[in-house]
Amino acid sequence: MTKHWKPILIIGLIAAAVMYLYPSLQFYGMSSAERALMETSSPGRLADLHRRSLNLGLDLQGGIHLVLEVDLSELPEEEALDAVDRAQEVIRNRIDQFGVAEPTIQRQGDNRIIVELPGVQDVQRAKDLVGQTALLEFQLLEIESERDRVIQRVDAVLDTESKTAVSDSSEKVSETGLFEDSEEADEPLETRTLSSLLAPIGEDLAFSAKSLPRIRSILGDPSTAEILPNDMEFIHSSKPEGPEGNKYYRLYLVRKKPEMTGNVVQDAFVSFGQSVEYLGQPIVNFTTTDDGVRLFARITGSHIGDRLAIVLDGTVYSAPTIQTRIPNGRSIITGSADEDEAKDLAIVLRAGALPARVEIIEDRTVGPSLGRDSIEQGKT
Repeated sequence: MTKHWKPILIIGLIAAAVMYLYPSLQFYGMSSAERALMETSSPGRLADLHRRSLNLGLDLQGGIHLVLEVDLSELPEEEALDAVDRAQEVIRNRIDQFGVAEPTIQRQGDNRIIVELPGVQDVQRAKDLVGQTALLEFQLLEIESERDRVIQRVDAVLDTESKTAVSDSSEKVSETGLFEDSEEADEPLETRTLSSLLAPIGEDLAFSAKSLPRIRSILGDPSTAEILPNDMEFIHSSKPEGPEGNKYYRLYLVRKKPEMTGNVVQDAFVSFGQSVEYLGQPIVNFTTTDDGVRLFARITGSHIGDRLAIVLDGTVYSAPTIQTRIPNGRSIITGSADEDEAKDLAIVLRAGALPARVEIIEDRTVGPSLGRDSIEQGKT
């Protein structure tokens, strides 16, 4: 009996190995069509199969290699000491929630972070997720009369400086309230006042997407900054609206000091709008911490009828009117182009904002260097 224990042990080990490797053989043996079908019909089963499979690195399945540089120049000395470590932890949390298996996230030198994401091929989405600062702020909008008064003051400065300002707008507004191209659009942008670039869209002012560089130039000019009240700033919407060839942004005058920041966000998840206004649109729902609940209730209770801009990284995602006091700390963020963008926004809100601006100084998509034939031979 004892002389047979070695063959029995070997057979048992082989059987255990086959059982352990079977999910990998099944998962990586599926064609793209089979995987897409299972993702639609049984997403939970596919996720479980992936979880139990061997994880392949960049050399076997390809992926994305990123080199990030953390900008420490604008941070106080005491905050800059651990800013890279904090940025690394935030990025790790985001990638973990994104669902990348066995990513590589490591520090390099004084202010660089190496990120490798096996199996990820959507370079732009990965870059947006990893590099987005995700500084969420809630800023009150100034009333329309104050906004118009400030624009008139900006126009007066531009008129004085250029002496060539024109009164006719470079864009006309159609009956539907959207911008249409016109012959005046060929006029040099440098000669226009701020108001000549704007047109009413509902209760907001908007400007043609092609005027975005000129708008930023006007608002970033030192002379404009001098006449703006210290507690106010102009910011525009995060994405253009309208049909192709007729895109426009909205311009808002907001109070510079935020009423609340994303530090109080406790959780964020995606759903689809049920109301007429947002029917079928992806919406990011968020809840706040206990401190955030009290703060949000106080803000909404004292500003009923005012508009509160939801600002992410310096641009406005939405600016709803406060209808009633919100005592439970729950709210929504609209404006995401699709479900993937809404999911990524929810991820960065849950993981928190980066402590400093991060610049992607190198990115490359890595193909499977061993080749498909070598992988197939390795499986065999």
